[in-house]
Amino acid sequence: MKVLLCLLLAQISLLHTQSQVNRNSLQATFDSMQVNKVSLQDLLDRTEVMPIEDIETIRIIGDWVIMKSTTDSLLEINATAYLMIGKRFTITSNFAEATRYLTRAQSISETNNFPQILAQALNVLGSIYRTNDQEDKAIKYFKQSLAISKKNNYLHGLARSSYNLGTTQLVRAPKGSSKANAALQLIYMALDIVKKLKDTPSIIVQTRGLANVYINQRNYDAALLKLQESEQLIRLTGKEFDFVIHYNQVAKIYNDKKKYATAIQYYKTGLELAEKYKVPRLMCMYYAGMAETYEKAGNYKKANRYNQLNIQMHDALVSKENFAAAADIQNRYEAAKKDNELLKMAAINKQRNTVNSILIAATLGLLLLGLLGYKNFKSRSKVSIQQQELQLQKIIQLEKDKQIISIDAMLKGQEEERSRIAKDLHDGIGSLLSGTKLSFMNVREMLSLKSGKAIQFDKSLSMLDNTIGDLRKVAQNLMPEALVKFGLYEALRDLCDTVQTSSGIKIVYQSFGEKRILDNTAVVFIYRIVQELVNNVVKHANASEVIVQLSMTDDKTVITVEDNGKGFDKSLLLNSTGAGMSNIHFRVQYFNGTSDILTSAGHGTSINIELKV
Repeated sequence: MKVLLCLLLAQISLLHTQSQVNRNSLQATFDSMQVNKVSLQDLLDRTEVMPIEDIETIRIIGDWVIMKSTTDSLLEINATAYLMIGKRFTITSNFAEATRYLTRAQSISETNNFPQILAQALNVLGSIYRTNDQEDKAIKYFKQSLAISKKNNYLHGLARSSYNLGTTQLVRAPKGSSKANAALQLIYMALDIVKKLKDTPSIIVQTRGLANVYINQRNYDAALLKLQESEQLIRLTGKEFDFVIHYNQVAKIYNDKKKYATAIQYYKTGLELAEKYKVPRLMCMYYAGMAETYEKAGNYKKANRYNQLNIQMHDALVSKENFAAAADIQNRYEAAKKDNELLKMAAINKQRNTVNSILIAATLGLLLLGLLGYKNFKSRSKVSIQQQELQLQKIIQLEKDKQIISIDAMLKGQEEERSRIAKDLHDGIGSLLSGTKLSFMNVREMLSLKSGKAIQFDKSLSMLDNTIGDLRKVAQNLMPEALVKFGLYEALRDLCDTVQTSSGIKIVYQSFGEKRILDNTAVVFIYRIVQELVNNVVKHANASEVIVQLSMTDDKTVITVEDNGKGFDKSLLLNSTGAGMSNIHFRVQYFNGTSDILTSAGHGTSINIELKV
């Protein structure tokens, strides 16, 4: 058996230099191999360090191990194989396949109590959601991984989940706040743990992450010191792939310091590695960085070239990576539907069992003692009716929960689609138009135009600038930049200022009470409600002044929008077919809220909405 295993591992080693795998030969070696826990684990260990460009070979070997490890004694190997393949697909940005394997590893580990594998799977799933801009879900998975690692004293898992949770929360926390300090403590704690464990790969990742913190704080000297530490460790391990992220961080520092020539050298070195390992997301990152640096350096021709490469690579990434939101919503809906069906079946079975018990008890009671049996029968009948009523109430409540989940899926789907389209407009068409502008500017510098043609040329550039501006306004309306960067309160103020400028209507924005930090769903829904109400005033009310108020207490949020316009007949809302008011109603219903409209013809309108959030 050891000879066969050595032959198989030797064949795997050849894959480092071969572009095409002899699958028949590999299968023949598989068929000859003795299957046990030690041999399968050795095979997984060797496969896990194979070059990432051999991902299909990694899948073949991993799937074979999965197929051979379905017995109870090998289930831990089975879960490990799913985890290994999921982690490798994550590196290649094939998040759909990664999620499929990782979810299976999670399921097996939960059922069979493999806490270390479970903690790792949850941590990697969290990183996938974070990469796809779903920080709320990412934080949920990181916290679950952290709790499992703590409970089982799994130090490697504790370090990884603490680091990922800290870096994710730090991005969302206001600078200098208590939440930002708590996030930093998680990062420092994680780094201390991996140093004690002498876990060099994790030390590299977390030292690099700490450098990112310093970069965001514009403390470039401290960031470079941390990157020098990580570079020394990378050279010790000999893992060339780790330099892909490293060079991008160094280049970004020199770009920010306006040392463009040095930045470009680091970008070029890192891009060669990203192209060598064929990781599209990292290649896209380098193209964007080089386009920005060349533009700042005044080399518009090269800036345009790398901008075009970024656009092409971005288009390839969109269809590959934008899977998580729709898949997650669908999975939640299907899970809720299955739970509903199971509860109904359980209710029916329980009802049948109760009736059977009553009949048996009644028969025995009549045989033993008629009077006692009769009383016993009546008592059990009453209990049965009460149980049936309780089950019916549970079913009705579950149907309501199902409706809420459907509304949740619909509204979240709308917002995530808005976010995706806005991102595509900004990164795709926006980048394309910016590249076109750079090309025009490059031509303008190379050609000597007569006065009349120069004026016409500059006019064309001005029209292109206006087009880019209009495109940014559309992207801003789909997913406001202020909402992402500065939060709900500043985003509402920016909305009111923007509408006031464009419409000429005086808009007064006021906020009262505690400025609580809400989850992402609540923030987006509140913003959309205010946006729809203000737009309705501009379109229909013929008002000269609008008051927008946001008030928060410990357990509820109140939105008030008043105008001095012409008002309307509330009965018209009953026959309204517009999507705007329907969306407001759904969002209010989602948070178990209430709405009140006070209006009459010629006396303006006041809309008051109270949400339990």
